[in-house]
Amino acid sequence: MSDTLIVGVLSFIGGIITVLITSYFGLWQYCKQRFSSVVTEGRKEYLKTFRDVSANFCYITDLRVNSDNLENIRLQKEYAYQLKLLLNPIEYPDWWDGEIVEMIDSLINIPEKETLKKLVALLQASCDIEWKGITKEGIKGKLTSKRKRKLKKEIYQEYKLYCKKIKL
Repeated sequence: MSDTLIVGVLSFIGGIITVLITSYFGLWQYCKQRFSSVVTEGRKEYLKTFRDVSANFCYITDLRVNSDNLENIRLQKEYAYQLKLLLNPIEYPDWWDGEIVEMIDSLINIPEKETLKKLVALLQASCDIEWKGITKEGIKGKLTSKRKRKLKKEIYQEYKLYCKKIKL
C-alpha cells in the first residue's frame, strides 16, 4: 500500500473517532442539561404549591385566632395535612420541616398569633431555601450535598436571627 492510502485511511478512522467522541459528549451534555431543566421545573412547581398551601393555612389560622367556627377548623385541618405532606420531618426533624410540623399541630390545638408569626417566618425561610437552591442549580448545575447543607444552615441561621430580632 502506498503512504497516501495509509494516511487517508488513518485520517478517515481518526475522523470517525472524533465524530463519535464529540457526539457522545454532546449527547451527555444534552441529557445533563435536560435533567437539570426537569428538576428545576419540578422544584418551581413544588415551591408554588408549597406557597399556596402555606398561605391558605396561615390565612385560615389567622381567622381562627379571631373566630373559632367549625368551617375554619375543618379548612385549617385540611391545609395542615396538605402542608405536612409537602414537608419531610423524618429526614429533617431538627430543622424547619420538623419545627413546622410541630407548629402546625400546636396551631390546630390552640391558634395563637405569636406561634403563627413564627410559623410564617419559618415558612418564608423554607421558601427561601428552595428558591436559592433553584437559582444556584440554574447557574452551577446540581448542588452537592455539602453545598445544600451549607445553604440550609445559612438560611436557618438567618431565620433564627430574624426571630430574635422581632422577639419571637
